[in-house]
Amino acid sequence: MSYAIATYLSKQHAKALDIIGRFENMIKADKKMKLKKYERSELVLFKARVLEELGEYQKAIDTISKKGEVVNQLALNEQLARLYRALGDKDKAIERLE
Repeated sequence: MSYAIATYLSKQHAKALDIIGRFENMIKADKKMKLKKYERSELVLFKARVLEELGEYQKAIDTISKKGEVVNQLALNEQLARLYRALGDKDKAIERLE
């Protein structure tokens, strides 16, 4: 995941998303490799952030809106508000911040 973060920070968002996808596939393939709930949550939030940077706002919303995926509800609501605002849905953005 360090490599994915490094590519994200160097503005190589598509590459970072590819690395995240490979990491997720590796976790699925290796039954011994299990993420703790908070680790999975952070991975989902990071993936959504990368999608946001790519302008894939609806995909980012879909990624973090799966029930039970994100532990940190404050981060979830802040990110959803930003995404809804980017899509022009002011009402949903405000709802997430209330």
